[in-house]
Amino acid sequence: MKVGNNVPGEGNGERKADMNDQSLINPEILGAIVGLVWPGLVAMHVYRLIIPAGRIDWSQGLLQGFFFTVINYLLTFPLVLYVLNGQNLERHAFFYWLALTTVWLVGPVLLPIFWKRLMGTRILSRYLQQPYATPWDYYFDRREDAFVLIHLKNGNLVAGYWGPGSYASAFPEQGDLYVSAVYKVDASGRIGDPISSTKGLLIARDEYTYLELFKPDSGSK
Repeated sequence: MKVGNNVPGEGNGERKADMNDQSLINPEILGAIVGLVWPGLVAMHVYRLIIPAGRIDWSQGLLQGFFFTVINYLLTFPLVLYVLNGQNLERHAFFYWLALTTVWLVGPVLLPIFWKRLMGTRILSRYLQQPYATPWDYYFDRREDAFVLIHLKNGNLVAGYWGPGSYASAFPEQGDLYVSAVYKVDASGRIGDPISSTKGLLIARDEYTYLELFKPDSGSK
C-alpha cells in the first residue's frame, strides 16, 4: 500500500491560515483600525505644533490619540453617519469623499486649534489650568511685543526687543532666545536707543540668570 505525502488535515490547516491572512488584510478591518487611530494622531501632531510638549510616551500617547478621535467623531457625528452609509459612495461620490476628508483630516486639524482658543478665553482661564508646561512657554506663545532686559551671569546687562522675527525655544528645551533688535542700556538698567545696523541677538539659557520684560511704550525700568 502506497502512502501519500499529504498528512490528513494539513490541507485544511493551510486553508485556515490563508483565510486568517485574508482576514487580516480585509479592507473593512483596515478601515476600522485607521478610523480609530488616524484622527487622533493628526490632532496630536497639530496640538504639539501649537502647544510646546515633551517627547511622546506612546503608552499614554495612544490613549490621548483615542481621546482626540472620540471627541472628533462626536463633533462630526452627522458626517460620520453619512460616511458609514456605503450607498452614499455610489450615489454621491463627491460629497462622500468631502465628508470623509472632513472627518479624517479637517476635523482633527481644527480640533486642537479650537481647543487652544477655548482654553484662552477669560472665562475658562479663570478655572482651568493653561496647557503650557512652563511659564516661559505661556508668555512667549502670546507673541506680544516687549523690551527684554537680560541679566547676564557676569553681572552685565543686555537689552533687546522681542517682536516680529524674534524667537524663543520651547519645552523641553526652553530658555534659548533670539531678539530681533539690540538696544543700548546703562548700568541702572535704563534702555536707550537701538544699536545701529543690529540684526538681533542670540543668547543661550546658561548665559543669563533672569529676564525682565517691559511694555514697548515704557522702554526703561
